[in-house]
Amino acid sequence: MKSLLKSGVLLVLAGLAARPLVAVADSEDAFCEVREHGEQAPGATGYCTIIQREGHVGIRLADGTRFDLEPGRHAGRFHDQDGNAVDHEVKPDGSHYYKWEHRNITVYFNRVEGLYN
Repeated sequence: MKSLLKSGVLLVLAGLAARPLVAVADSEDAFCEVREHGEQAPGATGYCTIIQREGHVGIRLADGTRFDLEPGRHAGRFHDQDGNAVDHEVKPDGSHYYKWEHRNITVYFNRVEGLYN
């Protein structure tokens, strides 16, 4: 009986350990204005989804392009999934500005703002 109980407990614990851990993330719809080499990127500009989790930021653009940003060593600095440096700034209007060497994305959380800027 004791070995049966031990086996049952071990199976339950093994099942719990095998479950993937679920990270809590905040997801929010927004409007993203995307510029490549100074020109607006029409397919990428539009409604987007921003995912924030433990300092990481995910940007999913209207055309399906994804950027996964990890925090850098300094405040306001990230690195994307390819290792490119990304500067981040929160503007006075509450929009978030992400700047790469050849691209920038302005995220408007009040989607109407992006339509008029």
